[in-house]
Amino acid sequence: MVAGRERTLPAADVADVTIRIGSQAGRTPYYDVTVVTTAGKRVTAGGGIPDKREAEWLAAMVQEALRTG
Repeated sequence: MVAGRERTLPAADVADVTIRIGSQAGRTPYYDVTVVTTAGKRVTAGGGIPDKREAEWLAAMVQEALRTG
């Protein structure tokens, strides 16, 4: 996997953190953790996660970190 550029978003600009299928190899989906901004833009925060539960856990941890600041 190739690392992308680093980006910083203010917590106030984050409306939601979700997961979505970013790619698929055969029948195996790979999930992306996606940040949805208050402007409606989607930003991939991480990707290539083969386990849906792990991707959901990671998204929940990001959401919790945003809430507790």
